[in-house]
Amino acid sequence: MGRFSNGLNIKSSNFVNAFTELMKKRGFVPCDESVAELSYFVEQGGEWAALAGEDYTDNPSHSESDLALIVQELKVPAFSVEVVDSDFAVLNLNGSEVIVGDGSGYGIEDAPSADRAVWEPLLTNGTFEDLMDFWENEEVFVEDALCSSAPLFGIEPPTLIVPDFRDFSEDTDNKNVTALYFRKVLKIGL
Repeated sequence: MGRFSNGLNIKSSNFVNAFTELMKKRGFVPCDESVAELSYFVEQGGEWAALAGEDYTDNPSHSESDLALIVQELKVPAFSVEVVDSDFAVLNLNGSEVIVGDGSGYGIEDAPSADRAVWEPLLTNGTFEDLMDFWENEEVFVEDALCSSAPLFGIEPPTLIVPDFRDFSEDTDNKNVTALYFRKVLKIGL
């Protein structure tokens, strides 16, 4: 059995502060883990940050709504990565989906391929053809193809391209990982 995960990659060198302010605008304030309604992990790696929400894997629509909000409000490039049983991944950038890996076992015969006009502007260390070479490579685990392509975007370490809440929660020694907890602000009228 492979991995299932869902997370976001955001091109922002100060994402933790920007995301915390965005959550405040949405009516959520930072809090202790014991009273949190929403839990996230962020790993900052240079100009990129990886965001994994506790409920992203069970509720992919939450990651997609966070993605849309981050792109709209923070005005930064960001894309989602949903890994399905380590067989394939669905990446979404600005509404342009691409399937990396083999989704045929899940009924995906005509998988969408990457749109050059959407993905190429994010590349900092290589060409669109280099990206396609990695994404079309027949890896046993789709995570390997994604991690191989991460340096083309400037994502370091490469594992940031497949953010996973469970992995972040277990890697307590990683100093680049920040836990963020939020609760809804209660409005009391008089």
